[in-house]
Amino acid sequence: MDKLDKHELYQNSVQDVKKETEFFKKTYRLLFNKQAKTFREDFCGTGALSCEWVKNNVQCNAVGIDIDTETLEWGIKNNVEFLNSDSDRVKLINHNVLVEYPEIEKFDVICSLNYSHFLLTKRKDILQYFKNVFRNLSKDSIFIIDFYGGSHIHSDHSHVNYKSSGNSKFISEQVNILNSQQNCSLNFKVSKNKYMPFFKYTFRTYSIIELTELLEEVGFNKFKMYIKEFVEDDEEDEYTEYQEIEEGQDSYFPESDRYNGFIFASVDKSK
Repeated sequence: MDKLDKHELYQNSVQDVKKETEFFKKTYRLLFNKQAKTFREDFCGTGALSCEWVKNNVQCNAVGIDIDTETLEWGIKNNVEFLNSDSDRVKLINHNVLVEYPEIEKFDVICSLNYSHFLLTKRKDILQYFKNVFRNLSKDSIFIIDFYGGSHIHSDHSHVNYKSSGNSKFISEQVNILNSQQNCSLNFKVSKNKYMPFFKYTFRTYSIIELTELLEEVGFNKFKMYIKEFVEDDEEDEYTEYQEIEEGQDSYFPESDRYNGFIFASVDKSK
């Protein structure tokens, strides 16, 4: 167990930064008919996505922010420094997302992934975070957040991640209906049939309408939404499988009890 590196395990089981980067850059081109260059990864952890963003394009720059110094240091040593000549185009910074980031610095794309914004369990806090993001977006920019939901959140449940060859399992308690919070853990296999929790979280499971109304409250007025429903034993998060939900669509009824999705929020200046 001592030989297991929790940050490496996390990256290998939770993140697919190559596919995420391709998905985000493609969607940006569809929205603005140009290439996204500047990127900020909030709750960045080890900054793996920021490092992927700058690869193969000298015009791209990335900033990752997080409050966990130890995790940032691991990311600098194991991700940023491995970029070699590209490393000077990535900055990993110790910063709290609830504190305003310098307004002069604008980004084409800002994202919060792996439901990190669900850690902000108070409405006033997630609203403040969205306000801070809005200040750092330029005219043609998008803010990307993910979400999850489905009837499965109302009972204790777990999902084995087959992307990591079954070496990780996400375990969640049922949602507390009084505050929409649930305790979760990311567990890794330490022996043949034994999983141990390496990461523990308390999420508030914000609904889609809560998220979009909060985003509208700070100034966003245009949304692209993508949803993927998961069937039993389907853990491969292929981004080509996400269904785009048309803006203004007034009904959607999932056929499965579990779904994952993304909201791409931007500002339509004509509105």
